[in-house]
Amino acid sequence: MDFDGVLHPVSAVKDWARDGRTLRELRYAPDKQLFRWLDRLVQMLDQYPDVAILVHSGWRTMSRDFELREYLGPLADRFIGSTSKSMQRYAGIEQVLSRIGTTDFVILDDATHEFPKNLPELIATDPELGLSEPGIQTRLQAWLDNPKDDLATHDEFVASSTPSC
Repeated sequence: MDFDGVLHPVSAVKDWARDGRTLRELRYAPDKQLFRWLDRLVQMLDQYPDVAILVHSGWRTMSRDFELREYLGPLADRFIGSTSKSMQRYAGIEQVLSRIGTTDFVILDDATHEFPKNLPELIATDPELGLSEPGIQTRLQAWLDNPKDDLATHDEFVASSTPSC
């Protein structure tokens, strides 16, 4: 999962950079500029305890895994790691999925240029609307309601993944 353009507008990060605030300061700021749509994801995943979260966001290059986990708040227990910092997004996702043997997944991201064209697993968000967009919620819900039979459970995913820092 990406953070910028999914859990908050890309412009919120641009404002943060301009103001010179740290990620930690902005994450816990009362105005909740970042992660403003995290609650929507929490609600959507509530009935699906086997869904795990792999972070491929650019945030993985400036945060350690324990911080990425912390940013996910109520979804922290679903965090199973991040993709390699040295790999492009899709290649990193493929590497992790191959290692754990999972073929049932979706990718939430606003940066469509990072992925193969017409990738059915990509749920491409609008950079300023992210998960707040009803159409995106509908696509995610459709996947949640119709998982493939070979989906690795959260526990299998965690057991087969190696922590990265």
